[in-house]
Amino acid sequence: MKAAALILVVMLLCGIAVAEEQRGFTFESGTEFLAKCSTIPDDRKSTYDSLACVMWLKGFVDGAAAAGAYHLAQSGSSLKADICYPDGNTLLQNTKVIVKYMNDNPSTLHQPTSVLAFKALKEAFPCKP
Repeated sequence: MKAAALILVVMLLCGIAVAEEQRGFTFESGTEFLAKCSTIPDDRKSTYDSLACVMWLKGFVDGAAAAGAYHLAQSGSSLKADICYPDGNTLLQNTKVIVKYMNDNPSTLHQPTSVLAFKALKEAFPCKP
């Protein structure tokens, strides 16, 4: 009986921990992204918040690439590229670009993080005509 109670308590605690971790990956607005991502370290010492920020951005970039590939497959024509990343570009660099954009445009922080991320990266890495 005591073993069953102990197992139940451990399962409940694990559920709470997982829920807390999942909550850290949702950046509904610029305000939430900036709160977690404004202090990403330059060194390789990753914190939970910095990993959450970089992984969110990885999903954003991969999702945009997938949308472009889907559009190409469906229509036979590619989407006009709005963001042209330079050689050697990193997710950490992109995260810092987005943080800087948000700091420079505080009146937009209520907007969805994805909208602000797109604007920031488009402004920082425009495609040449």
